[in-house]
Amino acid sequence: MRVILHMAAALSLVVAPALAEETSYARGGETLFTFDAPAGWTLAKTPEIDPAAMPEGENPIPPLITLRPPGEQRIMWGALWSPDYLTDLAETDSWLDGLLPRLMDWPEVKIREPRDVGGLPAEVATGSGERNGRMLDFALGAVQIAEGRVAVAAFIGEPGAFDRHEHVLVALFESIRAAETIR
Repeated sequence: MRVILHMAAALSLVVAPALAEETSYARGGETLFTFDAPAGWTLAKTPEIDPAAMPEGENPIPPLITLRPPGEQRIMWGALWSPDYLTDLAETDSWLDGLLPRLMDWPEVKIREPRDVGGLPAEVATGSGERNGRMLDFALGAVQIAEGRVAVAAFIGEPGAFDRHEHVLVALFESIRAAETIR
């Protein structure tokens, strides 16, 4: 739970270079943003779906870069992505209200606050909910990385997992940087 409070307070923690690896998020061959992935964490990228393969009127789910801490594969999950349909921070509240019920039952947002991430405007929402009878905490952050483009970071896990990894999660969120090609 402390990570939620730290993200809400927007503490800027730095992960030492030996503990983090710069990772890029790309769509259609274009890098949109980078972040410092925690060393030792499992990272995976979901495939990019061709919009032409989707039924008419439906947009593909954007590719995700998922993260899981070592030894805690089942009790904590994180992801970063940049959806085409979320273009401005002003849209994050309504988008989040639609997303949370798909991630967990009875989500309760406890804090929603604007932030600054490396000089870029950002929004953070934190709270808790339940899934399959287990209590979960969540922290979702959105960073305006360019005009018309938002990067999203989400962390969902059991309260104890957040406590164990708070410094890494806050540092990861604070490390999101717009790619030079879209600035």
